[in-house]
Amino acid sequence: MIIGYSGLLLANDPKLIERPQAAEEILKAGKQARDLITQILAFSRKMDPVLTPVDLNQVVGETKRMLARTIPKMTDITYSLSPEKTMINADAGNMTQVLMNLCANAQDAMPDGGRIEIKTAGVTLDENFSARHTGIEPGDFVLLSVTDTGTGMDQDTMEHIFDPFFTSKEIGKGTGLGLSTVYGIVKSHGGHIICDSEPGKGTTFRIYLPAMAAVTPAEDQFEMPMLEDAQGNGEVILIVDDERLIRDIGEKILTFKGYRVIEAVSGEDALQIYRERGKEIDLVILDISMPGMGGEKCLDELFVLDPMIKVILASGYFSDGMSRTATDKILAYLQKPFTINTMVRTIREVLDR
Repeated sequence: MIIGYSGLLLANDPKLIERPQAAEEILKAGKQARDLITQILAFSRKMDPVLTPVDLNQVVGETKRMLARTIPKMTDITYSLSPEKTMINADAGNMTQVLMNLCANAQDAMPDGGRIEIKTAGVTLDENFSARHTGIEPGDFVLLSVTDTGTGMDQDTMEHIFDPFFTSKEIGKGTGLGLSTVYGIVKSHGGHIICDSEPGKGTTFRIYLPAMAAVTPAEDQFEMPMLEDAQGNGEVILIVDDERLIRDIGEKILTFKGYRVIEAVSGEDALQIYRERGKEIDLVILDISMPGMGGEKCLDELFVLDPMIKVILASGYFSDGMSRTATDKILAYLQKPFTINTMVRTIREVLDR
């Protein structure tokens, strides 16, 4: 979509498309790409859950795009989402991982294809239900269920499916960690998981997560207007990034906001520039993931050149193994993809310290 609408803009023919419409569609596609990348990064991280109000329907909707790319087309996935009462206190990345793991498990049970049905619902569990399922207290829950038409499981297998490293697959086809991971995530969210299955009749996993009252979602900050009170005063900012488009956009935005910008294409380039012009540079915005020496090594060298240097780290993923120099001396982080407002606000806050 981004490529298509950019091509229409470059054709420069108003009969094809108006510029505001093209810009809106490109922005929409960029938001979708941002959300998908954020999901993938969250899915790949191994870290404690960060619980925030989450609409489970929204998580399912966003995961739908990932499933379309990972589940073979011979498997049909259907969705039945509740129109209300699907707010939970959860880590959205963890919920994505739960759904992806359950669907991968369902696909393994249907090597020749089949159907996966994903449902959400707001439910109230009473004392009778609690009496039949030890550990579940009565109350309001959000139900996430995943049903497949696969081979199913016998009772003996079902008793061990959540055990770490247990797998019914042949050697080399699985680690046995998928369902144990799902179980751990559900429990860490105060939820419960129940499995119903029978050989030849498929499997259903039902996950009950404590419901919470609906909250007004935060306004999407992916907007074009910039903060009026975050104006620059002629300060010099060194942008270090190997991606030309990022440098170009940063230069245009910051110049518009009243800053002067120097660009560096690598860590080596940044060090050479700082050796020559360090006295006039007020702030460095440094990408961590770059070819060559990389951002973290560059960061260490910059602090050797100037222990009082002001640096903002920018990256899509910050490693837990980052040196203490990075974690102790950095004044701010910009998590890619970041908004224009977030960038100019962060820069102003750091420069004013």
